[in-house]
Amino acid sequence: MKVDYTGRQIEVTPAIEKFTEAHLKKIRKILGEMIEVHVILTVEKYRHIAEINLKSRSFKINGIEETHDMYASINAVLEKIERQALKHKGKKIDKKRKGDVAAVAPAPPGEALPGNSGARQVIRPVLSLPSP
Repeated sequence: MKVDYTGRQIEVTPAIEKFTEAHLKKIRKILGEMIEVHVILTVEKYRHIAEINLKSRSFKINGIEETHDMYASINAVLEKIERQALKHKGKKIDKKRKGDVAAVAPAPPGEALPGNSGARQVIRPVLSLPSP
């Protein structure tokens, strides 16, 4: 996993790097393999902004958070990225599970259903309207 840090009006300290990479391990467990992570930290007056761009082979995840504390911003954006990663993983699993199911059209009344050769079948009469 390649992690790049960019500091805008802030010096990225080893403590911030260690804090960020410790939380990125949790996301790495969810997604498996991450190709590249770019962390952008910005300070403007009292606003501390953390932005994380995560790139993988099949998708990209981006997140931005702004608070009064840099560590709080990093933690909030990592939680947001984690939710997006879980959502992506859930979609991937659902697609894999639903991909094998073949659509079965309902049989017309009076015909036997496939795989239901000896079972009884209820046939409802069709009501016709009186002719004028």
